Amino acid sequence: TKLYFYTHVIAEAGRIASLVYLVDCLAIALEVVGFNVQNHSKLCAKTIYTAWLFTRINGLRKYLVAKAFRYNGPDEKRRRQALTRLNVVNNIFDILLWGGFISSLLDILKIKAGVFLNSFFAVGGAGTLVLSFASKDIAMQFVSGFALQASDKVYEGEDVLFGNGVKGTVIRIGTFETLVKHNGEMITAVPNKDLTNQKITNLSRLKFSQVMQTLRFDYKDADKIPAVIDEIRKEIRESCPHVVTDGSRPFRVFWSSYGETCLELMVDVRMSHPPIGDGFFEGQQEILMAINRALSRLGVNLVPLELAMKKAS
Repeated sequence: TKLYFYTHVIAEAGRIASLVYLVDCLAIALEVVGFNVQNHSKLCAKTIYTAWLFTRINGLRKYLVAKAFRYNGPDEKRRRQALTRLNVVNNIFDILLWGGFISSLLDILKIKAGVFLNSFFAVGGAGTLVLSFASKDIAMQFVSGFALQASDKVYEGEDVLFGNGVKGTVIRIGTFETLVKHNGEMITAVPNKDLTNQKITNLSRLKFSQVMQTLRFDYKDADKIPAVIDEIRKEIRESCPHVVTDGSRPFRVFWSSYGETCLELMVDVRMSHPPIGDGFFEGQQEILMAINRALSRLGVNLVPLELAMKKAS
């Protein structure tokens, strides 16, 4: 509630004032014993108040940004978009607030940025070179992370396939790295700079998936192949509702080749489901079961791949 918020802020301000008063008491005690720390006491008080003020501003900023980008509707895509935009805006404000805090701190401490940086970098040519490369790498990581978050290529929670072979669910797009969880529950941290120029296939946004099988038959069943093709097509159409059979996508069941030891038949169909999740595997299972039922009705057996390879050798 608002009352709780205001009460909390007042109580926090009281604790900060008590801390500053304690510092002043300590400074007075040190003055008594001969230490000249009066100026340091004032600087310490200004620093404490400035840090507290920026903390409160940062908390208010997070509340307002979260309120502006909050989405609690049923659309999962819009929810992910809102979350990604929230992260981008938060990162921008983080830079601005930290920059303002550091500038204020330097002003309070009467430190000239130019003199400070010159003194810092005057550690030697080798140190400067190493620090320059490190700063460049950090900047590249940050820019890459910001670009990935700002783009519409991928959102947290989506399944993706990167050009470098990394495949899984994006669980977090951070400032410097992206976390990807694989099917085996293993989590891989990929530096954002490595993903900037990568080809990204967003599996969650695909509307169709492919199921392809190569069936092998003995040469003695060559005369039955036309009937096998017709029966498989019929069974898939009747018992696999997710398979696209209206002609808008490939629906192929063909005698594909004469192998060295067996005949090969190709089954290549599309399902109206993305190639992820239990829905895809259930649809693929329906197709395999439909093929088995069709072959069982005709009394035709498949030639196992291992047996075909053994005959060929």
